[in-house]
Formats: sequence, C-alpha cells, structure tokens
Amino acid sequence: MTSEVPRDGEELSRHPSLEDRFDPAIRIVDYDPEWPRLANAELARIKVAVGEEVARLEHVGSTSISGMAAKPIIDLQLSVREIGKRSAFIEPLSSIGYLFVPDPESPDYHFFAKPTERPRSYHLHVCEAGSKDEFRHLAVRNFLRAHPEESLIYARLKRVLAARSPYDRLAYIEGKASFMEGLEERALYWANAVAPKE
Repeated sequence: MTSEVPRDGEELSRHPSLEDRFDPAIRIVDYDPEWPRLANAELARIKVAVGEEVARLEHVGSTSISGMAAKPIIDLQLSVREIGKRSAFIEPLSSIGYLFVPDPESPDYHFFAKPTERPRSYHLHVCEAGSKDEFRHLAVRNFLRAHPEESLIYARLKRVLAARSPYDRLAYIEGKASFMEGLEERALYWANAVAPKE
C-alpha cells in the first residue's frame, strides 16, 4: 500500500514496480466464466469505497471478452468526476487493498493494482469521465466483443508471447505493443464511425 499519498496537484514519481520484469501472472489461461462475477463484485467494493466521486465503473480488458483467453488478472476501469482530485480516490482505494502505481508520463490516467504484491488479481485504471482514455478502453473492449475474429488473433498472439518469455512482464508488453496500436486504431475508427451508439 502507499505509505504517503501524493497531494492534489503534486508532481508524481514513477513507481519502481513499473520496472519489474518478473511477474508470475504473465501466463495465458482459457476464459473463466467466473471473471464477470468477480469483476462485478470488485466494482461494487470500489463504488462503496470511492463514493460520490465515481462517475462510471466498467469491466474492461481481455477478461471482459466472453470466451477469450487472457492473463488471470481482471482489468477494471473507474471513471471519476475530476482526475486532478486524487485525494478523492487514492486513499479510498488504498483502504480496500489497492496499490497506487503512479507514472508521471500519464498524469491524467492512473493505475492501481491489487493485491500490492505480484501476482495481482486486479488492475484498476482510473481516468476522468468523458476523457479520451475512458473512450479508448471502452472502444477496444466493445470492438473485441463485436469482432470475435479479432479476439482470436489477439489471444493467439498473447499465448505466443507468454510461451516465448514466460513470466517476463516487460517482454510481454513490448511484444504486443505494435499489435495493440493497430487494434486501438481499428477500435477507435469503429467506435466513432460504425458502432451502435449507447
């Protein structure tokens, strides 16, 4: 857990865990139908902890795509009313077991992990409601749900990368970077031009 919460507006220091290479969770498993239930239960805990600052809560990432193989880490997204008001969510999230993993390169998009030590069970992405980051994550999720052929290609790539460098977090991230850039581009085009509006 964080020992000292950065004040609102204070410059963030890069968290040392962002440089970790070894991660036992870098393995791909078959889709688990329990993932949506676990995600919903955790989202409910987050809603209670953060309270009125919550604008939207979503299950995102590969575990939110029915039938898709994934790392056994559930990705969640918390959209807050004001991203600069960090005191409204860092301490409440810490109180339910989340580690704040700041990155000064992403001042408007924050990452939390639970439990505090690897392997993690949950990754929580915090962004401002209505932001490009919020839209981007939802666009990719919805695109993969609507295009099962894309989710199969992505799952195959993940299996190859995890097998090539077992438990190597940095190699896994680097290996899928180019694919993710293209996937995000396709998803954003689809979400802006083609997708049914919510």
